[in-house]
Amino acid sequence: MKILYIDWNSFGKESVVKALKRLGHEVIRVAFDHDKDWTSKEYEQKAIKVLSYQYFDVVFSVNYFSVIANACHESEIIYMSWLYDSPLLQVWDTTAYYPECHIFSFDQKQCDGLRKQGIRNVYYMPLAVDTEILSAIQATEIQIEKYTNEVSFVGKLYDEKTEIEKGLKRSNLDFLRGFGDAVINAQTNIQGYNFLEEILEVPYIRDAINKSLKRRLDSGCIAPLTMEFANYYLAPAVTMKERHCMLRKVSERFKMTVYTQSNTSKLKKVLNKGRVDYYREMPLVFRYSKINLNMTLRSIETGIPLRCWDIMGSGGFLLTNYQEDFLKHFEPGVEFVYFTSEKDMIEKIEYYLEHDEERKQIAINGYKKVKEYHSYDLRLKEMFKIIQEAEVGR
Repeated sequence: MKILYIDWNSFGKESVVKALKRLGHEVIRVAFDHDKDWTSKEYEQKAIKVLSYQYFDVVFSVNYFSVIANACHESEIIYMSWLYDSPLLQVWDTTAYYPECHIFSFDQKQCDGLRKQGIRNVYYMPLAVDTEILSAIQATEIQIEKYTNEVSFVGKLYDEKTEIEKGLKRSNLDFLRGFGDAVINAQTNIQGYNFLEEILEVPYIRDAINKSLKRRLDSGCIAPLTMEFANYYLAPAVTMKERHCMLRKVSERFKMTVYTQSNTSKLKKVLNKGRVDYYREMPLVFRYSKINLNMTLRSIETGIPLRCWDIMGSGGFLLTNYQEDFLKHFEPGVEFVYFTSEKDMIEKIEYYLEHDEERKQIAINGYKKVKEYHSYDLRLKEMFKIIQEAEVGR
């Protein structure tokens, strides 16, 4: 097929394009400014013009953009989007109802939510990993020494204030802030189940949120404001509190290294080595750390985050919080390990640091599994098959 690829600075974009070409497709890339173009009517008209004078079978993007959906609907061309954010507010949009739109999400809960809204062409599709690229990264002796860690974590600590939080501080809704703080504290203590959205369905809380959050009437967004409040305010706050608490607990017992631009001054025993480059350095951290921690952003309810795929694809040992979708693809204790509480996390770190061979074998098993069954080629083949079957039945 001839595919128009919407090209923005997304993770793994080169792996997607290479896989499409390996599958025999012709790929034309068109530049897209994620920050400027995603709501731009000017870009939408540009896309419509491109699609009108040049034939394409499919338009493909990582994540979803309503301007692209509108252009594809206007030109009656299939729009194929693969989400790696959850929830992605842009996909909770009236354009997602277009028959040309086929949406693939790595989070089963997000799929279920979109389907409940009546959006038909939504499918569960986990993320993928390019083991060929990761394995090709060779480390020097200096790099091996630099990236060898006992326990490591790569990622944000979410200590920056969200726009919703700033808005609440400017408002007079002190009780809503207090309620939010109580919910954040309660959710931080519970692993494996997120109740952030459902707890907001109390009528007077829902009404207060509807008054505090503003949305343009013509925005096209179909997401409840309670969903926006839960996932763009409460979830980052829970994640920040959880990551700080867990990193502090680990650092009290083990050598804990983090790679982040976030402020770690309050984590006295944590060694912060700063940001690492996603493509050149991060795989080496995963490969040479004895234990790689994953603490999932709380807005990702069931899905396997990209960090986990990258850890296993780099040959690293993965210790993660429980995420339901893991059990669809991997065997715990064989290909990865999950924890259910802070206490369980500490006990498993201690156990696997003391059992080198068992830890190394789990890392090898995880790498073999993702290499054989979770490549970009296999994912894209499956997506095209799903779309073909859906189009035949339309």
